[in-house]
Amino acid sequence: MSQHEFASHYQDRPVIVQIGWDPPLRRYFMTVTRARADGHIGAAIYSNLSDPELDGGASDPAHFWKKLAALGIECQLQSEIDEALRSDAASNVGNRIVRYGPD
Repeated sequence: MSQHEFASHYQDRPVIVQIGWDPPLRRYFMTVTRARADGHIGAAIYSNLSDPELDGGASDPAHFWKKLAALGIECQLQSEIDEALRSDAASNVGNRIVRYGPD
């Protein structure tokens, strides 16, 4: 899988968003989890696996950008990450992890 990860906030608390491409399923995926003080991933806020609008994953990352907007979660690098996701899908990329920092 390709994974693109960035930090944001949900209800004034820090979260980690992971969005990427799953080559075997040929679908995009996304999870939003609480960020814990110890640096580990906390409770899930959103997962594509429990999204009633999807059958396991999305064929277009736009679905997830809409979900993030509905949750009030902002991403300053949305266009850059979206372009990278589409490139991952076009090349059916796996084993790629990109973490986006505040700078």
